[in-house]
Amino acid sequence: MGSMMYGHPDTLIEFDDRVLRHLQHVILTKLRRGESFTVHYSNTSRNGSGHTVLWLHPSIGLRFHFEAGDVGPLNRTWIAALMEGANGPGGLVLTAEPADGSAHGLAGGWADGAAHGSADGSARQPMHDDDEG
Repeated sequence: MGSMMYGHPDTLIEFDDRVLRHLQHVILTKLRRGESFTVHYSNTSRNGSGHTVLWLHPSIGLRFHFEAGDVGPLNRTWIAALMEGANGPGGLVLTAEPADGSAHGLAGGWADGAAHGSADGSARQPMHDDDEG
C-alpha cells in the first residue's frame, strides 16, 4: 500500500502501489507542463467515506511513497484513459484498470515483473482508493 502526500500540512492518501504508480505518471506529466487539474476518487474506511476531489497545482507540495519496489509494467490503455480525463473539464476520475490494457513497459515504468492486482474490465467505474484493481 503506497501513499500520496499533498499540501502543507501533508494530506495523506493511501492507494494500492500499482494504482499509485499510474496516478504518479499522469499527475507528474500534467504538473511538469505547469497544468492544474482535479483528481476525483471514492474514499474508503481508511481515508473516510464519500468522495474526494483534490485540486492539484504545480506550486503545492506533492510526494509519493511506495511499499513495493516493482508494480509491473504500466498499462498504456489505463494511462491514456486517466490522461484523457485529466485533460478534460471534469478532471482525472480514478477508474479501475481496464482488462484490455497493453501492459508493456511505458516510459518511466518497470519493464520486469508481473502486474499486481486483477483487472475487472470496469474502466469507466470510479475506483476506491484501496481497490487493487
